[in-house]
Amino acid sequence: MKLSAEEQSQLMALAARGDQAAFKVLHDAVARQVYGFIRARTDNDADASEILQETWLKFWKSIARYDPQRANCVTFLRSIAYSVLVDYYRSRDRGRDVLISDLLERAEHSGLGSEIESFLGQLPPSAATIPPKGSDLVTERALLHVVLHGTSPPHQLLAFGFAELQGWTPSEITLDFSEALLRHMEGRLEKDYSATSMLSADVIESCFSELRGTMDRLLDESLQDSKTRELYASLLNEIIGDTTLRQYYGGDPRQNISHWCQAVRRRLITDSAHVKHRTVTPIAAISIPPSRIEN
Repeated sequence: MKLSAEEQSQLMALAARGDQAAFKVLHDAVARQVYGFIRARTDNDADASEILQETWLKFWKSIARYDPQRANCVTFLRSIAYSVLVDYYRSRDRGRDVLISDLLERAEHSGLGSEIESFLGQLPPSAATIPPKGSDLVTERALLHVVLHGTSPPHQLLAFGFAELQGWTPSEITLDFSEALLRHMEGRLEKDYSATSMLSADVIESCFSELRGTMDRLLDESLQDSKTRELYASLLNEIIGDTTLRQYYGGDPRQNISHWCQAVRRRLITDSAHVKHRTVTPIAAISIPPSRIEN
């Protein structure tokens, strides 16, 4: 059964008041979409089923804060599912976690700062990911600020935002945003993130301010790396927000997006290695195989 956005909102409102019958109708209508999203990012059916069960449990617990004006039901569920998925694999791979905050604290007491920084720089790009939204609001706020105020080009930050903050695959980003203006893409990312985060609207708006501001600048003002400037020489005098994602692609858009995300991860590791304030703990080094990220 396919439900309209209005019908989903009505059922969500009823479910938020404890109507289990409404919840079941809603569940049956979107269950296949949610499971497909999860299964594309897991190794097997058993993992997908366990993550799905936890997703629905968290959805039921958080349904009261759902705002239909900020996101539709499926977007809300996808964000919860992605957070559960990241947390699920992190807990299983806990022995391989390397918290940058822990390394920095050790460095301060041991005098091994340069060695720690060298180690961080050698981590593979796939090793850097982020904590699930809502797991720690202080960390989430610090992470969001570090990501969106980083030195990466705007098109890379937007791709990384949808992939790492919202759980989109490169295929989905390519399909939905290839022809989109970057300013529209930024607005969508900010809106979707706000819809599923426990951070206040003011905090999220502040964190996105830098990226939002670049939309009215020339690309020439935002590109620092000489090779990147050479690659996009024909776009340097263009307003960033008026360019489209397709203008930054090479021959393989999905591969390009994967490479952009890896580049942002590298910069995050480097930037985090220079952060000395202990409340800023944005990145944990864990491995999520590509099969869990791209279908």
